[in-house]
Amino acid sequence: MSRRTRHIAFLACAAALMLSGCGQKTNTTDQEAYRQYGINCIESGDYQSAVDAFQKALDQSHGKVTDAEIDICYYKAEAQFLVGDYEGAQTTYQALIDYNDDANSYFLRGCMRFQLGMQEEALNDFGMAVSREKNDRNLYIGIYQAMAANGLESEGQYYLHQALEVSGDKAEDLMQKGRVYLMLGDTQNASASLLNAIEKGSVEANFYLAETYEELGDTKSADEYFQKYLDAGIASSYELYEVGTRLMNRGDYEHAVSYFQTALEQEEVPNKVSILKNMVIAYEGQRDFASAKDALERYLELNPDDETAVKEMTFLSSR
Repeated sequence: MSRRTRHIAFLACAAALMLSGCGQKTNTTDQEAYRQYGINCIESGDYQSAVDAFQKALDQSHGKVTDAEIDICYYKAEAQFLVGDYEGAQTTYQALIDYNDDANSYFLRGCMRFQLGMQEEALNDFGMAVSREKNDRNLYIGIYQAMAANGLESEGQYYLHQALEVSGDKAEDLMQKGRVYLMLGDTQNASASLLNAIEKGSVEANFYLAETYEELGDTKSADEYFQKYLDAGIASSYELYEVGTRLMNRGDYEHAVSYFQTALEQEEVPNKVSILKNMVIAYEGQRDFASAKDALERYLELNPDDETAVKEMTFLSSR
């Protein structure tokens, strides 16, 4: 799934669709300024300010809905999800379904309904999503991941098998099939599909092949393919964080820190809090307490209510 489908979407968009004055001109300069400020707030952990900024960006449209407004709605929904406005998001999804009746809206509302403890309704939404987009492997994978995260991993494997039924032998098809095989624990078919995808030009397949080798305990090959993927320059802060965390868990703190640092240098870093938290651990693993203290200070600026981190700062201050 794209970044847009990792979190939950669109509350302001529904309101924008119902505003009057659709013929008025959008103030695009102010709109983009508010949008960028909202993104900055997400990255800094100030999610409520992000919600407010994205709403102000939408206000500049005077009810006119274009791709720009939809994009802002995705960002605002992400911030609302992080704030915990689950009820409001569910209402928005209903409005979007009424407006567009598309697979993405059903999938996202299903994710939201899991957050609200509405398991049966969530599963119904996933079924509606699939009925509208039968050949989207990403949709099947996203549904499986949502179900697995909510204690239904075995049941969710049905959707992985459905994903394998989608035809196609291009590089992207083979990469996605390899990814699905890996989720099913079939490392033999996963590695075969992913190697074939790489031969056909899929850069992303290197990442999943690395994960396959990691699963097999072949850390040397895993590191080789992780590096090939990272060298392509398309890794997100999430992927860099994941690689850094894997290295940290192996005890390779020095290289873990380098990946965390690279993640923080990305253009968008919505997972900055998680990166800094693990960076503290990695520095402590190296017994570099001065650097750990600096990273912890940055973490506490974003998450000052973490009592465990406050206690850790007391410890590091005494080193």
